[in-house]
Amino acid sequence: MNELIDFHHQLIADIQGDADALGLVTVEAFFEKVGDFLSEAGEIDSAHRAFHSSIYAKGTAQIDGYAGDPRECDGYLA
Repeated sequence: MNELIDFHHQLIADIQGDADALGLVTVEAFFEKVGDFLSEAGEIDSAHRAFHSSIYAKGTAQIDGYAGDPRECDGYLA
C-alpha cells in the first residue's frame, strides 16, 4: 500500500510543479499529466482539452474532456 501512497504523493507534487512552472491552473496540469500517461500507455493517440463551464439555477456545471479535433470530426468531440 505504501507504493500506491507514494505514487499519489508524487503525482500531486508533479502536477503542482507543472502548474507552477507552466503557469497553468491545477486542473489543466492534471489533464496534461493524465493525457501523457494515457498516450504513453497506448490508450489514446493524443489529448485535446475540451472545457465548458456554466451556471444554472441549481448550481454550476463543469465538463473537462478530451477528443480529437472537432474540425476533423464534423464539429463533434468524439
